[in-house]
This record gives sequence, structure tokens and C-alpha cells, in this order.
Amino acid sequence: MGHAYWSERIDDLVSGELSEDRRAELEIHLSSCEACQAELDALRALRDATRRLAEGAEPPLALETTVRSTLDAAGEEPQAWSRGGGRPWRWLAAAAVVTLVVAGGWWLRAPPDADLLTAAVESYRLHRDGQLPHAIETPDEVVLARFFERQLDFPARVIDLRMMEFALIGGRVHELRGRKSALYAYRGADGRIVLCQMLTGTLRELPPPDQVHEERGFTFQLYERGDLTAVFRLEGKVLCVLVSDMPAPELLALAREKAMA
Repeated sequence: MGHAYWSERIDDLVSGELSEDRRAELEIHLSSCEACQAELDALRALRDATRRLAEGAEPPLALETTVRSTLDAAGEEPQAWSRGGGRPWRWLAAAAVVTLVVAGGWWLRAPPDADLLTAAVESYRLHRDGQLPHAIETPDEVVLARFFERQLDFPARVIDLRMMEFALIGGRVHELRGRKSALYAYRGADGRIVLCQMLTGTLRELPPPDQVHEERGFTFQLYERGDLTAVFRLEGKVLCVLVSDMPAPELLALAREKAMA
């Protein structure tokens, strides 16, 4: 298998989209391929650096030196740009990080709604504070699904979660980063609210997750931000996210139930 094949697997591993069987295959390859292990380490370091800069952290002093060394090595070995179909954007991404670090990381210090994760968490807070009222109040999943069908150009499934003791209370069409989303809420027996949003997108748009869980072909990316937890998964070409202040294991279980339904 050529470098392009392993390069794809490494991308999927870093983004949290690699299946368990592919992960095992890649780990065996990494144990005997120093080049691919170095590529994996570099991608993880770059993603972590950009995430930290986006959150306002000061860039590590060694970052610029490390990435410049990587770029110098790529310049001494031109085949790194094209070996077996490899992608030059890896080195361009590294160069971009260097530029941003040198410039003080101002571009990555984005506004609060700069990424889908932050926007989804903020939507929960707005909903909790009454600033995102429902356009339709209904406990009927079919009624709400038809409401979304008339206004959205992608399927937004509304699942019955009564078996998990969560009742639908209503929803509205919202917007995340310029894209329309189906926003709807469930209330648990203890009064906790779970906010669900669905919109077109990919898991690659999200920052590195705190946890990744694989089950029955589904990938769940879990994030904890303060008192809130968000769980993302991909349903075809539609991203689905659940956000709540309930414990992370309970929200993950709810996300699994929704996916299996």
C-alpha cells in the first residue's frame, strides 16, 4: 500500500473518523514506519496548537522552531510533496501555523461563534436564558419533523426519546455559522434540558474531541466545556449535536439511543 493510503488513514485518525478495524491496521503500520508516525505526531501537534491559539492560549515558544525545522526538512526532501500521492497541503498548513504564530495568532483568536462547537454550546446557553424561543411548541415528533421539512433542504429526523424519559417540547429553525439548523429541545424527568441541532457539515470541521466513542458504525465525538457537554455525530451529510448540562456519560448514552433509533 502506498503512502497516500496511509496518509488518508492518518487524517481519519486525527479527525476521529477512523473505524476500529482501520485503527488496528494503522497502528500495526505505525509500529514499523517512522515516516508515518512522524506525520501523525506533526498533525496532532498542529491541531493542538491551532486549538490552543483559538482558545486564546499563548503559543508555546518551541512551536515556531519545530515547524520551521519540519519545513526545512521538507525543502531538503522534495519527494515529501508528492511521494505516492502525498498532499502538499500538510506542509502549507504547517507554514500557515508558523505565520500565525509569528503574527501573534490574531486570526485564530476568533469571535465566540468561530466554530461549530462553540456556536452549538452558545446556542444552549441562549436557549436556557430564553433568547431562542421555540417557533413551535409540540410534544409530537411527527409534527415537528414536518415543520422542519417545509423549511430546510436536508432531512432533520426528530426521534422519540420517551423510552429514555425525555419528552420533546418544541423547536425552531436556527443558524450556526451561516448555515440553517433544526434546533429542538427535550426535557428529562429531572427537568434537565437537552438541546439538539442538525445541520449539513462534517466531523472534520470540529476541533479535536476530548473523547471519541465508536459503536455499531457510529462515531461520537464528545466535548466538555465548563458545565456543558456536547456530543457530535454524523448522519449521512448531516451533523447532529446534543448539548446539555447533564453528566457526560448520560448524554453520550442519549446520543447513542438517538443514533440507534
